[in-house]
Amino acid sequence: MTGLICPICEQHGSSPGKCSCLSNNYPFKGFAALCFYEKHWRDLLHDLKYRKKRSLARPLGAWLGREIDAQTNFNPTILTPIPLHKERKKERGFNQSELLARSAAKVLGIPCDNLLERTRNTPSQTLVSRRERRDNISGAFRCRKKIGKNDIVLLVDDIYSTGSTMKEAASVLKKQGATVFAAAVAYNRRHRF
Repeated sequence: MTGLICPICEQHGSSPGKCSCLSNNYPFKGFAALCFYEKHWRDLLHDLKYRKKRSLARPLGAWLGREIDAQTNFNPTILTPIPLHKERKKERGFNQSELLARSAAKVLGIPCDNLLERTRNTPSQTLVSRRERRDNISGAFRCRKKIGKNDIVLLVDDIYSTGSTMKEAASVLKKQGATVFAAAVAYNRRHRF
C-alpha cells in the first residue's frame, strides 16, 4: 500500500494531525491510497471505469478497506463515495467510486451511504487543465442527508489527482459538522507539482 500521504506536501506515512501542513481549515484530516496511479494500476482502473469491468471493484474496494483498517487511525463511522451526476451515471451504468466504497465498508463493518449529490453535470476533470479543475468542480456537490457532529466520514474515490474533487466534496461534509478523511485506490503524484 502507498499508505498515508499528506495531500499538501506528499510526505508518506504522515499520521493525521502529525504533518505540519494540515490545519483545521483543510477539508479533510488525512488521506490514504492503495497504490500510485501508474502502469498496471492505471490499466486496471481504466478497465473498471471505462471498460465497465465492474467485477474489479469488489476486490479493490475490499483491499482498500483492509489497508485503511490496518494502516490508519481514521476510525470512520460511515463511508461515502464521490458521486457522479445522474446523467453520467446513466451513461456509464454505475458509479465506480460507489462500488469501491461499498466493498470497503463491508470489510470495515460500517455503513456506506450516498451522503452527497452532484448538482451539476460538470465536464470530466480529465478534460480540463489543472488550474481549471477547481473552478470546474466548485459548488458541484450538496449533502443529501443530515450528518451528525460525531460522524467520522471516509470519502472514497477511485483516483486522486489534483485533489480538487475530493476537497470540494469534503468541504461540503465538513460544513455539516462531520470529521472527514479521504481515501482512493490510486494516487496520481504526477499532477501534484
